[in-house]
Amino acid sequence: MGSMKKTEALVRVKEAELEVKKMKDRATSERDRILKEARREVLKIQDESRHTAENALKLRIDTGKKDIDSKRSKILKQGQQEAEAIRKRGMLKMDEAASLLLKRFEEGVVAVSTERDV
Repeated sequence: MGSMKKTEALVRVKEAELEVKKMKDRATSERDRILKEARREVLKIQDESRHTAENALKLRIDTGKKDIDSKRSKILKQGQQEAEAIRKRGMLKMDEAASLLLKRFEEGVVAVSTERDV
């Protein structure tokens, strides 16, 4: 009977060892599954972060372009207004110069006529 107990005890030890091995295998596969999920989650977060950063950069670039376009339009408009003002002043000066020349010419003609009449 003592031998039977030893055999039974040995069988139970072997069964326990097998159960421990199964538990270790389950734990290892669970660990691997968790690590795979964690890696996927990290990649997803990295992808989302990159996407968010790219969108933010694109938005800043678009805003910058609009700001530049707006400033350029203002500068061009201001330049056109200044050019128009300069042109008008030039036209006035030309009109003044033409009037002055005409007046001097008329004075000269009158002076010449008057001298002849004398």
